[in-house]
Amino acid sequence: MDPSARRCLAPQRRDQSSRSGEVGVQGVEACRKQRSRGGVSPKEVELKYLVTPEAQAAVLPPPLPNSWSYAHEEPTRELLSDEYLDDDRAQLASLGLSLRRRVSDRVPAQHGDPVTTYWLKGREPADGALHSRLELQLSGLDDPALAAAIAERGGAAPALHIQVLLSQERASWVVMHDSGAKGTLSIDHVSGSLLGVALSWDELEVEIHAQEAKATTLAAELDAALKALPFLAPNPLAKIDRARYLATQARG
Repeated sequence: MDPSARRCLAPQRRDQSSRSGEVGVQGVEACRKQRSRGGVSPKEVELKYLVTPEAQAAVLPPPLPNSWSYAHEEPTRELLSDEYLDDDRAQLASLGLSLRRRVSDRVPAQHGDPVTTYWLKGREPADGALHSRLELQLSGLDDPALAAAIAERGGAAPALHIQVLLSQERASWVVMHDSGAKGTLSIDHVSGSLLGVALSWDELEVEIHAQEAKATTLAAELDAALKALPFLAPNPLAKIDRARYLATQARG
């Protein structure tokens, strides 16, 4: 997703320097102009793969096609705690949405305090490894954008609570394309439990930071190389959906 989209789609803060307390005009107008010329896309374009148990650390991160390169050799490491929220009727899931509260803690810890973020994502079907879905960063559970997105799909205000809790050990690298576009390649060891079933799997993701059309083109190019690697398998499921799938399979 284009980083500017996240800034513009987030609720506008009041201009602290404004005597009237009104929303800062320049920021709003800049976002309007970006939207009008297609500069802001609320969609995340991402590739997802399962890392097979046979994969060795020596082959990760994977080799990239010639038009791509790693910006640095050493990864950024994080511990992530993801809470997926919904109501008792699983209303958000039925509306094709997922709501995640994430606490991210850099490793080592002295790199900063844990950061909490809120994300509303669509659950559009994937095309093999390619996921293209709604993505909105929220300021919190009381963000008006959350209520608006639910109402837009015909839903009502939900009484939210944690449905699924997943932990991740993440290593990530910045990747760069010859065109100047950037992305983030992450390798996640995911663990948790659901329906009394212990869950664990490894996943590789690449998020392309560009406008949707360009990101989709670049993702297709990268996918052609990554899916040919024997230790990666295209993953059409988001993490919350894989957790539910694995738990259901284990319970028969």
